[in-house]
Amino acid sequence: MQATMRQYDFESDSRFFEEIITFSLPLLGLLALTRFPEVKNQVKELVACINALRKGLKLPSGSIANIVIPDKNAVLGKVVSSTLINSQRFASEVQEGRPISTISYVDMDLVSPEPGQRVKKPIPSSVLPPIAQVTIGSAYERVKDSIETKWKGNPLLWPPLLQYFRHCRNAAFHGNHFTVNPYHSRPGINPSAPPSWRSSMMPDDATMNTRQLIGDWLDIGDVPILLGDVHQLLKTSGASP
Repeated sequence: MQATMRQYDFESDSRFFEEIITFSLPLLGLLALTRFPEVKNQVKELVACINALRKGLKLPSGSIANIVIPDKNAVLGKVVSSTLINSQRFASEVQEGRPISTISYVDMDLVSPEPGQRVKKPIPSSVLPPIAQVTIGSAYERVKDSIETKWKGNPLLWPPLLQYFRHCRNAAFHGNHFTVNPYHSRPGINPSAPPSWRSSMMPDDATMNTRQLIGDWLDIGDVPILLGDVHQLLKTSGASP
């Protein structure tokens, strides 16, 4: 199976840093539970830590100290797989109340397996869809003004990746389902210049309507890499922060 790999470093001044933290904390716990079922009794502690961080509260002393976190564990998506590669450092920073410096993911494009080749099943998507939806939706809202300032208000004229990002945002905020509406009497998707991200393309309104976002069109492993690609596009295009 041939693939390309890239590394995405979400630093504290990155556009989507807060969203990546919100996504990555429960992912750490899920990876630990998947690999080490004996830590199930510590899930409540992990959830309490996540809630404390969201509220800007100081974590209790010793929080998540005993949760076993795998250092590397790939999470499959529909388009790519992603691996949180600095999870040990990330976990220790959270545990000790130190500022979180960088969250890094490595991606690998998914290609069709060769006949007879075994492919790992993804982590069950029923666990994280709400957080994945919030991550995508919040990230889009964070850069919406920058996108509209740079590429103006007609989304049909935006770069294909940003059109794709917009439709994912809409699905994220509408029950995890795509609802592609006409744009000023024109199709919401232009089939001659469709929204696309890597190997994934949204061909037309009819194909996308009623499709599920997380668990069908995309999955958990796609989320940080999609945000990383959007971040890179905005950075290289000179879109304002």
